[in-house]
Amino acid sequence: MELTGNQESLIKVYLAAFMRAPEKGGFDYWSGLLARGTSLKSVINQMFDLPVVREIYPASGALIDGDVYGHGDFVTAIYNNVFGKAPDTDGLNFWANRLAQGQGRGEMVLDMINAGLALPPSVSGQVYVANRYWASKFAVMQQATDGGEISPANLRDAMNSVNASASSLTPYSNNITVLSQIAAKKSGVFYTDTDLAESSANDGSIEGSIVIRLIGDTFKGDLGARLGTVSNIPATLVASLVKSSDATATLSFTGKATAHAAANSISNLTVRFAATDFTGGSITNLYGVSRSDLEIDFIDLPASVSGNTLQAEGLVPGAVTINLNTDAFTLGTSNISLSSGNMANVVNVDLSKTTTAGTTTVTSTATINFTADPPPASGTATPIANTFTASPVGGTVRAGQGNDTLFGGAGIDRYIFEATPASNGMDTIHNFTMGAGGDVLNLSAFLRTTKTTTLTTQLASSTTPLVWTNGAVLVLEGSAEGTPYTTPDIAALFGASLPFAAPTASGKAVLITADVAGDAIVWFITNTSDLAAISSDEVQQVAILVGVNNLSLVPLVAGNFA
Repeated sequence: MELTGNQESLIKVYLAAFMRAPEKGGFDYWSGLLARGTSLKSVINQMFDLPVVREIYPASGALIDGDVYGHGDFVTAIYNNVFGKAPDTDGLNFWANRLAQGQGRGEMVLDMINAGLALPPSVSGQVYVANRYWASKFAVMQQATDGGEISPANLRDAMNSVNASASSLTPYSNNITVLSQIAAKKSGVFYTDTDLAESSANDGSIEGSIVIRLIGDTFKGDLGARLGTVSNIPATLVASLVKSSDATATLSFTGKATAHAAANSISNLTVRFAATDFTGGSITNLYGVSRSDLEIDFIDLPASVSGNTLQAEGLVPGAVTINLNTDAFTLGTSNISLSSGNMANVVNVDLSKTTTAGTTTVTSTATINFTADPPPASGTATPIANTFTASPVGGTVRAGQGNDTLFGGAGIDRYIFEATPASNGMDTIHNFTMGAGGDVLNLSAFLRTTKTTTLTTQLASSTTPLVWTNGAVLVLEGSAEGTPYTTPDIAALFGASLPFAAPTASGKAVLITADVAGDAIVWFITNTSDLAAISSDEVQQVAILVGVNNLSLVPLVAGNFA
């Protein structure tokens, strides 16, 4: 069966309006009208005039529980169906205005889902819509192939399992296949899933099981009786295929695979049933009694995306890269699979549950490198504010343009600053460790050359100017007035009888200010106008080091900068 463009539009409207694929009877009815020349516009607007649909979406102006049902109520409902979330104010007004100007509900619904599908995959929400549209088409095609009709309730329940993760499509398609075969009253063996995964312990054990349904016969033996044969099993895993009811069998595994890196995953696990497994004693008319495409997926680092947060836990086995610019999550050059969610949705990253300790010896290659979202095109959007919680392993953190919140871990964390204050944003850094072997502020993109070999702490009360040169990192302890510095205060620190000497040429410097309590502040200083003085507009704050204070007790050293 090849779908026409109008039939594809019909599927989209069903998905957007009813959060499911069309049942066979309804799809065939509306397709018949289209085939006889009724326009798509007329068909989809007729759908929304049906009494059963009016019960779901009352007419505009109707009084529902004392409240008037308006265009905004309808738009909000459809938007939730399509994108799985409520619309923002601009989106709500845009679509509601379409209705107010006379556009039919069916047309607006189709336009909305088409707009979602037309977005680039990198835009939050697009993959969610695309996956559910693919799932709807699959259900239509499967019902057409088998000749059975899946109930609307079952279609809706199945669609509820589909999200932005590609991994949600396999159990959905398996479920739809079984439901369609049952509806068509076909006989055979059907798998509710085809994929098993390593447990989150990352120890080679297998999580969950696969339920196998039998239609048109029953399994022989008592409950728990062994059935069939299982082959191509990873070493030291033990397969169990047993009768769990007259019409179901369950496949599971015990033990732990000795080789369980992601590269050891398999896709040729084979299950074969024999005639002696069935009460009828024959496999002649049974579908699917042999299958050799079942999968066991091993993981390198257990991780999932919930909402817009990536979370990982367990032992870090090597050099891990998380790049929100390219939606990459890799170990070395190999992609790390997510147990749920999608990298395209990630804004925040939490690695606090990862570790270098465990039963496996950690090599010196264990590190995590994080790069946040790229700056948006000029004037198109507010820079993304990311939150990053580091692993105890340590690594590099490049947070990019937004006003980001960064939490350091027990390892050495290296924070990379951008070349300008505008491209860096204002970062809030927690748990920064000073001193030898501590964390690092990489300022080289701004300074080009970072001069920290003669790094010293200067007192705010000093009247003996510290001479500095282009590329210097300067540290100031205390506040002359006992209050936090402002940009004019920083500019006023340079000159005769002041803590720092006035500049003598154009150049750049980074100044860290901290008092005996409170937080340290990182300032970018660019001297380009009056070459003999620093002005307020040449000073910009780029970071807060939360809780970094009393530098005379735990000083910043040259090793804290790069």
